Amino acid sequence: MQPGRAPEGQTFIHSQTVEIPSEGFIALSTEIVKSGEHAISAGDWITTTATAMKDNVPDQTSVFSSGVRVKEVPDV
Repeated sequence: MQPGRAPEGQTFIHSQTVEIPSEGFIALSTEIVKSGEHAISAGDWITTTATAMKDNVPDQTSVFSSGVRVKEVPDV
């Protein structure tokens, strides 16, 4: 992260497909397991985006979320 700038995704680490009900809201939880060259470390920042699909093709993508700093990464 650069000083004075909001964190934005630099390395893709995970994706999850969800279906949003007509109310427009869901509770979402996911577990990201560290592995390979894109391991997550304490002090890293994680951001998210959402992409709407239309006929199985990416249609619209949101801006990046506010970043969340990783406090600790437990050993698996």
